[in-house]
Amino acid sequence: MDVVNSVAFSRNGMWIVSGSDDCSVQVWDVSTGAEINVLEGHTKSVFSVAFSSDNMWIVSGSSDKTVGVGCINRCRAECAKRPH
Repeated sequence: MDVVNSVAFSRNGMWIVSGSDDCSVQVWDVSTGAEINVLEGHTKSVFSVAFSSDNMWIVSGSSDKTVGVGCINRCRAECAKRPH
């Protein structure tokens, strides 16, 4: 079983983002509980997740020493490989 390491609510309260040991960042609809997006790109556990102030972007930090950036919707996630 994979462990969830970090969760955050969007500022508008509509979504939750989670970061897990399975290297994924998942976006959930609060009202339905449905998964609405999975952002991939990290190669190790995700330990930190947050929404941008406009709720359109998600940023994640991983033990693979990268920061991932992806959009909330089902568009393609862009992982910015930036060492800490």
